[in-house]
Amino acid sequence: MKTILTTNKLLLVIALFITLISCSRNDDLEIEPTTAELIAHKWFMVKTETQNPVVIHIANACGQQSYFDFTVPNQVKSENKYMLESGDCESQGVQEGVYSISKEGNDEFLLINLNGTSIQLKINSLTTSELIVTSTDGAKSFLKR
Repeated sequence: MKTILTTNKLLLVIALFITLISCSRNDDLEIEPTTAELIAHKWFMVKTETQNPVVIHIANACGQQSYFDFTVPNQVKSENKYMLESGDCESQGVQEGVYSISKEGNDEFLLINLNGTSIQLKINSLTTSELIVTSTDGAKSFLKR
């Protein structure tokens, strides 16, 4: 009888030990990345939409090389590329500056200063793969990583 009791106690201790080491407090806890963490990447232009009149411009292969590269801490590089009549892809040069993220009510804004030029963009949507922003003149830009 003592042997059975000792064996049962030993099995109980082993089962409790296995249960404790196999569980983690954070197993079901997923922390969503912050806006700053999601922004801090290189984003390439996909298309723009303007208002009054409505014009949708889908970036060609050259235009899709245009980008904003946001890094930590709050540094940004931007390069705008366009296609020449010859079909060659031309860069307007790389601009460097700083950026910040602000919040007004439920809206978040991306404030960019490139070589003394300030740009304010409302963040409409931000995921790990897509960034949609609207400029103060109502133009909407769609970017991807």
